[in-house]
Amino acid sequence: MGLFRRFLTVLAIGTLLLLAACDDQGKEANALFSKAATAYREGLAAEAPSARVGAFHRALDLLDQLVERYPETDLAVTLSSGQAVGEVSLAAVSDSLTRAIRDREIETVAKAPQVCLDAPTPLCLTDLGLSMVEDPDITPFDRTYALVRAAEALGVMGEEADYAATLDTLSELIPQLEGDDRDYAEELMVDVFAAGGRGTDRQKLIATLEEEGRGYDQASIAKYLAVNGDRAALGADVEDVLDLIEEETSTEDTPYVFTAIDVLELCRSRPFLNKRDLSEETWDALAYLTGMIPRLLIALDRTEDLDAADRTYGALYYRLAAVQCAAADGNDMAEALLRDTLAYFETNKEVLDDLDQTSFVEDSIVTQWTLGDRDGALARVDLTEASIDNAIILFRLATYLVLEDGGSSRL
Repeated sequence: MGLFRRFLTVLAIGTLLLLAACDDQGKEANALFSKAATAYREGLAAEAPSARVGAFHRALDLLDQLVERYPETDLAVTLSSGQAVGEVSLAAVSDSLTRAIRDREIETVAKAPQVCLDAPTPLCLTDLGLSMVEDPDITPFDRTYALVRAAEALGVMGEEADYAATLDTLSELIPQLEGDDRDYAEELMVDVFAAGGRGTDRQKLIATLEEEGRGYDQASIAKYLAVNGDRAALGADVEDVLDLIEEETSTEDTPYVFTAIDVLELCRSRPFLNKRDLSEETWDALAYLTGMIPRLLIALDRTEDLDAADRTYGALYYRLAAVQCAAADGNDMAEALLRDTLAYFETNKEVLDDLDQTSFVEDSIVTQWTLGDRDGALARVDLTEASIDNAIILFRLATYLVLEDGGSSRL
């Protein structure tokens, strides 16, 4: 009987010690969680990206310690299963840290932009552009247009988290626009979905093309369809653009300005296309584009119902299209043609409004970049002013940089 009593006494003491240990673990887990939650809130409240990074790092380290040291506590089980305790979860803190690190990278590039321009990468060009679109005085449309171009660059880079976050922002911004601004922004989403080239974006692309598609939209996305290996869609897409160009250039009331942009975008996509991906007829029609442009310029000049601004704008874009087509054909005259086009712009730009001038400068810088003159193109981006126009140029250059470097095997 005495032995049994001693056994019960030992068992009771062991149970008490175990309960005390569990209680101590729970208290220590609670203490770690409290510190982690405080650090997380500090990170959310901090303005400087570096401060946010530090706070979120501390929060994540504390949560990792909690789960590793006290895996059997209720807090550890809840956090390990992916659930949140209040506003805190491992995923929320990790995502916040990732975002803060990206914000710090953007801030770093903004403070020393020349470092990026001296050795440009797609991500640093995009970060530099993103640092320019935070100005609260930017109009809703300008911010939307800039973020469309940012999403396009992020999509083709494969930066999935930033791409998705930018799409979420655009889904909030575009419905706030009205009239032509909203229509144009929705058309531009064709480029965004094509650049993403993954999952549900393919269906969004098809739906948007059916509703919003026009020649320059389809001509622009050809490069993405080619790089993403979507051969069936590519063939149909290029044929549609060529049919539209033929239709527009064979009628008396030809919208020559729009056709010029169609031709320009298709010539820009040419270097990424491969003969085996298209029918022989379609490939031959693409090669014929270069020869069409002089004829179209003459027709443009003879069109009586165009004012000076439209005539000049159309001529500029046909000339720019000729540069891109010549480059796609391997013609050594492309650079000389670009110089002549820029000289024509300087002589005639006074008849254009500010928006058309800005649009042409943007497109001519992109063209200069695609000719291989990256230093010359970047030299024309005035970084003394963090403007929305400069941001858009940087996003577009980032897009072509990753396409050219990543799609070179298709040439």
